[in-house]
Amino acid sequence: MPDQAATLAEVRRVLRPGGRFVFLEHVAAPRGSWTRRFQGAATPIRCHLADGCRLDRDTGALIESAGFESVEFEPYASPREAAPVRVAHHVSGIAINTV
Repeated sequence: MPDQAATLAEVRRVLRPGGRFVFLEHVAAPRGSWTRRFQGAATPIRCHLADGCRLDRDTGALIESAGFESVEFEPYASPREAAPVRVAHHVSGIAINTV
């Protein structure tokens, strides 16, 4: 998604009051980690090759600030054998639209 904020605004617009937005997204690794530095360096290339996909976003925080009534999410890291280290960090949760 080139513009996550605009996409989340559209999700809120089309979601009925009280509706749930369930999400799962790969996100940036913790600040200061070598993986986060790699993600920052690789993002420009990745955006070009993967239709705007960014490795360095803090999606959980962006969803929290998008105006939903409530947001619950859990960050986690996939096991190394399940995902490449550059996309091993994820966030999953539910955001509820305003009533």
